[in-house]
Amino acid sequence: MLARHYLPEQALAELLRDDAQREKRQLAIIDMSGRAANRNPAKADPSGTWWGAVSGKYYACQGNTLVGPEVIFAMARAYEETEGSLADRLMAALIAGDCAGGDHRGRLAAGMRIAKEGIDGYWLELYVDKSDDAVIDLAKKYAALDHEAKGVWQGGKLPFEHPCADRAEPSNEAKQ
Repeated sequence: MLARHYLPEQALAELLRDDAQREKRQLAIIDMSGRAANRNPAKADPSGTWWGAVSGKYYACQGNTLVGPEVIFAMARAYEETEGSLADRLMAALIAGDCAGGDHRGRLAAGMRIAKEGIDGYWLELYVDKSDDAVIDLAKKYAALDHEAKGVWQGGKLPFEHPCADRAEPSNEAKQ
């Protein structure tokens, strides 16, 4: 739909028009001009502690089982303030949201998919499923990754340093 010059809000409306579960859907659409349209569910799962969204040029941060609004605002701030590539900024945003408390149910899975004009499929696809600390495991994979999608962001380089001060991995001395 975006390729046919729909605005993000038009594409969102079209996707939801005949969807029987539209009142439970949360999604965002961002076009190549950086315009974003967000949709929060009217009937989010009752187990969700907090849900909402924030967007800016070329990004949208959202969630429906978050510990609170600080999660998406930390993500937005990290995305906007991180120097580097799109992949760098996305990884920084995921880490910031996780460090701010993330999903109230735990840290089970995380991932990113990046498309690039002129490339079929995903240019970069990186994910972690079934983990006790999925965002940090994803960040470790990202740091070790050799891919042209990565930019200059120091947080995406080895050696990996745990970004959440209160959840840092124990040092070797503490493990002994």
